[in-house]
Amino acid sequence: MAKISEETTKGLVAEKLKNISGYPSAQNTKVDGITWFKEDSYKGTAYDWLAGVFAKASKKQTLKSKGTPDFIVAKDGSETIVIIECKGDVKNQLSLTSPDEYKTHGYGAATETETFAVNGALWYASFLCENYDVIAIGWST
Repeated sequence: MAKISEETTKGLVAEKLKNISGYPSAQNTKVDGITWFKEDSYKGTAYDWLAGVFAKASKKQTLKSKGTPDFIVAKDGSETIVIIECKGDVKNQLSLTSPDEYKTHGYGAATETETFAVNGALWYASFLCENYDVIAIGWST
């Protein structure tokens, strides 16, 4: 079986988002207050403040350079925000055996946040969780 690239996975996620009833059919388009962004496409929009939030969010965890989730879904005035981090191979979905283990393990070390979709999503969520209820999704194909 051919390996799926991360970019292909991102394309599949974008297609899923476009096809959700009541959601925008394109990134950076608002429908009923809902907008979804791919990578840092929020720059120059009402959600430009996310650039500041992720200014030191590199998955290398050095807190010296920016990081960017693959997708963000936000609704104006909502206390909930969705972060989606993609990987091209299901073997890079999560570093732990069970999702429940993340309750004590957290997002893990830099090698885990760089390599695994769930760990990366949790890492990015950690930059928003003080002000939002964050739904962190790791997606692999």
